[in-house]
Amino acid sequence: MYLIALGRHDEAIPWLEKAIAAKRYCCYHYPHTNLGRVLLEKGRIEEARRLFERALDYEPGYAPALEGLEIIRAVRKGKSVS
Repeated sequence: MYLIALGRHDEAIPWLEKAIAAKRYCCYHYPHTNLGRVLLEKGRIEEARRLFERALDYEPGYAPALEGLEIIRAVRKGKSVS
């Protein structure tokens, strides 16, 4: 998402929440994963984990959501993540 790429995470949050809440949206795994990325960046680990898992409910095997969960696992084990 454009705002995330610009580092404007706080501005991206309401847009991602609107996409998640939309009654008709083609690919719900995208906003769930992107909001998970934003929250992970902000240190809101549990919320991010839930969003990544929800993304995988919509699209099992979606690599960016799986990567988000791997980052969380690494952080919890005290490993450095780049």
